[in-house]
Amino acid sequence: MGSPKPQKTISLYAAGFPAADGPAARTQDRELVAQSRAIAVQAESSTCGPAERAALGLLWCELGVAALASMDVADARVSFAKARQHLRDNGCREFQDRARAWQALAEGLYGDLSAASELLADQDQGAGALVDPLSARLAELATAH
Repeated sequence: MGSPKPQKTISLYAAGFPAADGPAARTQDRELVAQSRAIAVQAESSTCGPAERAALGLLWCELGVAALASMDVADARVSFAKARQHLRDNGCREFQDRARAWQALAEGLYGDLSAASELLADQDQGAGALVDPLSARLAELATAH
């Protein structure tokens, strides 16, 4: 097992961060999302250390946000579920809360209010109030939907 390879961890984190802006960049956005998704899928089979799993979880979370931004709610649900799977055991509660709240919002938008409620109930049964203000705001949006 050993320690994670820093370059792999950094490349997983960085894969989700390039962003293009404006209408002329839509094709580039789709290409970046496709490249990031390919990196995430490939990394799932070889990621083993906590830092790599955290990076992969964050990348899946970013892919979920990108899917929501392009109104692909079904893909967002899958991406957020994968993010939660990778973030679950690495101890960073803020990222876990954020992925859960995003997934609850995606479930609500998809129309699966039962799944959204379960995710929010799981959140409430955690270690108290949400650590991250964004997670709390997303949870409010999910319950409003």
